[in-house]
Amino acid sequence: MGAPPVELRAEARVPGRELRLGDVARVESRGLASLVLGPAPAPGRVQRLERSELALRLRALGARVELRGAAQVDVRAETVRLAGAVLERRARAALDAELRRRGQRADVEPRLTRALPEEVVVAVGRRSSALRAALPPNFAAQLGQGQVTILIEVVLDGDVGQRFSLRYELRRYVEALVLTRDLPSGAPLDPAQLTTRRLERVAGAEPLGLAEAEGQQAARDLPAGTVLRRADLVQPLLVTRGATLELELKTGPLTIVAPARALEDGRRQQPIRVRTLQGRVLRGVVVAKGRVVSQVGGAK
Repeated sequence: MGAPPVELRAEARVPGRELRLGDVARVESRGLASLVLGPAPAPGRVQRLERSELALRLRALGARVELRGAAQVDVRAETVRLAGAVLERRARAALDAELRRRGQRADVEPRLTRALPEEVVVAVGRRSSALRAALPPNFAAQLGQGQVTILIEVVLDGDVGQRFSLRYELRRYVEALVLTRDLPSGAPLDPAQLTTRRLERVAGAEPLGLAEAEGQQAARDLPAGTVLRRADLVQPLLVTRGATLELELKTGPLTIVAPARALEDGRRQQPIRVRTLQGRVLRGVVVAKGRVVSQVGGAK
């Protein structure tokens, strides 16, 4: 019995990741048709398969056939066109989900650094095709640097056939306190003078939160519309130079409270010098209005 005839086509479109004999030729035998000749070409590429080359491949596979038809086959991947926006939506959804998982979604606004083309060409599988979003292994390190990559994988018959990388810049935002009216230098801050605004966070110029701002006063004249930062406010003076104050003298477990006089102005937790009624100069820390704590034996 002679070798079964195999008639080559001049052109072939191949689904999936494998190139099979049945893709490039008309074959009566199902077993012969399923023979894998090698990998399928990538989308957009043409693989030219000469009859002589095919004969060598079949011989190596132990297949005895009679090749007929075209002298060569131009092989292309079976493809479809997808809107680039489809891949971008998949990537953004995956990124948002990961940021939420890490508790960072509320204050981060991702921005795509370069949009995909309006359409992208993707291969199709022999049995199934799907899009899948994936994070790169170094995602956590990228997150700390403010730029991350999301991978969109084209899964053909269970295996990854193509990958598209989408790069995002992560802009971090914060709810900032903004003055609704002028605040003169030295005036106490009233919460009724404040509103909030979502602003991009700038390294080294962090806006204040309400808890930090409460009880402070303007360090200088602040016009309405000012975004409050630490340098704009100071703690109020709790001790003024020359004023009489209450001095707590601590030595081990013993505490003695005595009057003293401030030798300089002081704010909460600020060290200042005081003079006791006996004329001794001590250094202490302001803890409340008109009250200073000093460790006996502290530096003058």
